Amino acid sequence: MARQTLRVFLGCVLPLSILVGLFIPSAKPLDRLMFPLQAFYIGLFLYHLSLVLFGLQPAPTLIPGRPRSRFAALVAARNEEAVIGQLVASLRAQRYPRHLFEIFVVADACRDHTALAAREARAVVFERHERARDGKGMALDWLLHHVWGRPEDYDAVVIVDADNVASPDFLQKMDAYLQRGDQVIQGYLGTKNPDDSWITRAIYASYAYTNRFFQLAKFNLGLSSSLGGTGLCIAMPLLRQLGWRCSALTEDLEFQIRAILTGVRPTWAWDAVVYDEKPLTFRVAFRQRSRWMQGHASVAFRYLGALLRRAIGAADSVAWDAVVYLATPLWLALALVIGLIYAANWFVPLFSYLYPPWVPPVLLVASLMYPYLALRLEGLAARPYARASTLAGMVLIGLSWPLLGFLGVVFQRRRTWLKTAHTRALSIHDAGRQQADRAAVPAWARLGTVRGVAGVMIALAIVATVAPHLTARRLRSPLEEGGLFLLDRRPEAALPLFVEAVDQYPEDPIAHAFLALTQRIMGNRLGALRSFARVRRLDPELDDTVVALGDFLLRHRQHPNAEWLLHEALSSVRSGPEAYAWAANHFLDRRRLREAEMIVQDGTSRFGQDVALLRVQGFLYLMQGRPDQAIAILQVAHRKAPSDPGILINLGWAHVRLRQFPEAIRAWEAALRINPRDDALRKDLEGLKKLHQP
Repeated sequence: MARQTLRVFLGCVLPLSILVGLFIPSAKPLDRLMFPLQAFYIGLFLYHLSLVLFGLQPAPTLIPGRPRSRFAALVAARNEEAVIGQLVASLRAQRYPRHLFEIFVVADACRDHTALAAREARAVVFERHERARDGKGMALDWLLHHVWGRPEDYDAVVIVDADNVASPDFLQKMDAYLQRGDQVIQGYLGTKNPDDSWITRAIYASYAYTNRFFQLAKFNLGLSSSLGGTGLCIAMPLLRQLGWRCSALTEDLEFQIRAILTGVRPTWAWDAVVYDEKPLTFRVAFRQRSRWMQGHASVAFRYLGALLRRAIGAADSVAWDAVVYLATPLWLALALVIGLIYAANWFVPLFSYLYPPWVPPVLLVASLMYPYLALRLEGLAARPYARASTLAGMVLIGLSWPLLGFLGVVFQRRRTWLKTAHTRALSIHDAGRQQADRAAVPAWARLGTVRGVAGVMIALAIVATVAPHLTARRLRSPLEEGGLFLLDRRPEAALPLFVEAVDQYPEDPIAHAFLALTQRIMGNRLGALRSFARVRRLDPELDDTVVALGDFLLRHRQHPNAEWLLHEALSSVRSGPEAYAWAANHFLDRRRLREAEMIVQDGTSRFGQDVALLRVQGFLYLMQGRPDQAIAILQVAHRKAPSDPGILINLGWAHVRLRQFPEAIRAWEAALRINPRDDALRKDLEGLKKLHQP
């Protein structure tokens, strides 16, 4: 039904919306602009209204079976000494076999006793002190690589924020969804501290609305749930396939979109509950949501084009819905501009209304009933919502979203991560089970006619939101075109395109990198040095730059000049086989094993079996689950470089994977003789000896 309504909308409603702007008589200066925009926002309103209709139906109950999934619970914590203990306690108290899950905490640049508190609560703790790659996403990426380096095999990871507490059957419910075949699952986000202040009460009500009339409604429609950054479960095979990219401030949203692009629909587990601490003041809440909007806008600018192509090419209703959601900062920013025009229209006649001017205020007041309805349907306490301060908070939150969307779009390139302080150390019993009472669904909500109208409303809104982007200029078009000229050995044709890209996007390190490469090929060494200096300033570790250049060259791998251009690009940074090993490591850090293998193969074909390439190739085989081949390669590397402890460490892990424990112990002992200060390896060796004493 969703595909049929989308086709109807594309074939009929989009042309009609254009006709609105073209053929309605325009008596005022901005009528041509404002008529289509008013129709567009009417469509957005109808879209959310239709979601309310589908949120009236409760979710089906999924009965857990025999526990089978092995979980790695990941927690990124910075200065969370006050709350981390309660989270770990709630996870250890799960009604789930203890041998089937482990709790990993990364104490990320902490200045308090977070690591000690987590260890006392009996979690496995890693300490990270890397402030250059700041943020929760970076910390989780770092922690994941440590988890992947352990000998245990996990079926899935669950990601939980340090200030949360989890319901006792959280893992049990997630296991049921995994056994059903789901790969990305978002749990129910409850509020841990709803009565702390007027703003927490307002957020409590808004989250009830989101859970019931957004997450549940999309679940009932077969659309994608929205990942909330916590209470999240990901199947390990999918995570290994996609990797965990964390360049955006909203790493959860980025992963959600990438999953949809691969055909995986994130689902929603209404009965797997975690309770999240909400900000106590509006100022803190505004700062937190501003960070969310910056990250949201950043992901939108990077993925909207690809998502639109999938939605159109595959007629994918999940992708269409994701386009609407992903473009939220754009809709909000545009709403702020339109709001200012509305205000000016009261004093100067700028445009005509498609509907009476009293309709928007009435709809705004009527929408305040949705959270109350959600609270009642969820069986949650609705009395706090009746307070005047709570209603005022809801209005303030709603009115602030357009400004937040505008700021998110303007500052979407910023990557500064600002931590929200957490102090409410509540146990799972204190937080209380906010379990829905599953109220009866009104009979009229089941009527097929109502559902059909709601489906058409969703289709209308989706196409209306897509239309403004169909003619938008893609950010990477000059870089892609210039790169093709470079592949054809025509740097003089590529140069003006890269100069144009640098002028348009002066903060984009990839544009400067392409310019530096072109200048180097043309013999302009001084210009290349200047451009490369800008790349270093914008991307000090060259992470994004190397991956972007590598992506382009690997996409055009069949081009006869691809290997030459890859060599030129890497030689501009480093020389010899170390350059290929260095580039391959950047892809390995993102779990992009196929791309890393291609780069290693190119380097080996040019330089032979060099130690740097053998080291990377051995680790690559280890990550691919090919420990026997890893051992063969690493033994060759060890013969060439017998004093390299890193080779011996990876060789030991390969033996562990094959359960060849005496050989692993000998390899690690040899590595410690070379580098006796490696305390982490010493602990791993001691643990291995205790577990596998002859």
